[in-house]
Amino acid sequence: ARGNREGTEGRREGREESLRMELALQAAESRLSAANSKVVLTAADAPYVNLDTSMGKITVELYWKHAPQTCQNFASLAERGYYDTTKFHRVIPGFMVQGGDPTG
Repeated sequence: ARGNREGTEGRREGREESLRMELALQAAESRLSAANSKVVLTAADAPYVNLDTSMGKITVELYWKHAPQTCQNFASLAERGYYDTTKFHRVIPGFMVQGGDPTG
């Protein structure tokens, strides 16, 4: 029963995170100008990206001041589920993880 409760909590947390990102996306879409055709996320919308892995959650802090375009790209791709099947092939505990290209 415990595993089932944990699975239910994880799904609920996942739905809450999806809803949070959806609301952030809607807020960003509302700021689009007629001349700009892409969705723009900002540090206020997505200062962090949460990755749910088989080993637990990883929270990635985005440095919008230092790399705004990279943060925009990463947050947008993460929100669309681009990284959903990425495997981490290199893990150095307490330091870093490295994943490959999700498209192969």
